[in-house]
Amino acid sequence: MNDPKFAWVAKKADTNVATVIAVWAALLEHASQEHERGNITGFDPESYDITLGLAEGTCQRVIDALRGKGILEIDHIAMWEARQPKNDDNSTDRVRRLRERRKAECNADETACNGDETACNTDKSREDKKKNMGGEPPEWALIRSEYPRRDGDNRWPKALTHARARLREGHTWDEMLAGTRRYAAFVRAAGNEGTPYVKQAATFFGTDKAFLEAWKSSSSKTTEEIYKNAL
Repeated sequence: MNDPKFAWVAKKADTNVATVIAVWAALLEHASQEHERGNITGFDPESYDITLGLAEGTCQRVIDALRGKGILEIDHIAMWEARQPKNDDNSTDRVRRLRERRKAECNADETACNGDETACNTDKSREDKKKNMGGEPPEWALIRSEYPRRDGDNRWPKALTHARARLREGHTWDEMLAGTRRYAAFVRAAGNEGTPYVKQAATFFGTDKAFLEAWKSSSSKTTEEIYKNAL
């Protein structure tokens, strides 16, 4: 936690080292709980601004500065494996022992595991159902793949929440995909892909419903106006 890089990050993010350390600790905790350990895709900076009592946008500035210093990659903690404590107990052995214990528990009750498979399969069915309910829809994966790249976080978890809200309002995945493609063409025609001038996806699918706009190129629109609409 006394890494001198944090002082650099604090200066770039216009905050103090204590705030940087608090955000870094929150990122590490989040990454340690993800299915793919080290992943920070689902980290919501806005929520942590509220949780940590920070001014709006502070977490995002710290995250951007951490990426700039190489402490974070795009959606991962950099050098995650190297940061983990050494442990002589091989993880493969732990998994093997866990499987053997579960198998022994099932074998101890022949009726539950063999005569009536329901008892042994119930937990798995519930777990599969949770995964299906909380997973990313294939339509959304296509939209994400076609959304124009931007310099900065797109807040994809928040964007998906907004997209599902639009579905409840009666809009469709096809509408949102078509709008994404129009906007991608607009951004590329303006030469703005990969810059901060691209709207955050969370904004694009928000209550303003930018995905419904025509997004036709206009030579009269300045770069400053495009940037204003990107936030």
